[in-house]
Amino acid sequence: MDDQYHSVAMSETGRTEAFSDGVLAIAVTLLVLDLHLPPSNALHEPLAVALAHEWPAYAAYVTSFLIIGIIWVNHQRCSS
Repeated sequence: MDDQYHSVAMSETGRTEAFSDGVLAIAVTLLVLDLHLPPSNALHEPLAVALAHEWPAYAAYVTSFLIIGIIWVNHQRCSS
C-alpha cells in the first residue's frame, strides 16, 4: 500500500516539474520576440554597426535569459 502512494506522489511531482519546465521554456521563447533586426533598406552602415546600436535590447535579453536560467536551475535542485 505504501508503494502505491509513493508512485502516485512521484507522478504528481513529475507533472509539476514538467509544467514548470514548459512555463520557463515559453518565457525564454517570448524573450526572443523583443529582438528586432534593423530594416535592410534603412541601413546606411554595415550590419554589425547597426546591430551594435541595438545593444541595450541584446543586453536585456541576455540578462533575462540568465535570470530565468538561474530560476530553472534552482527549481530543478529543489525538486530533486
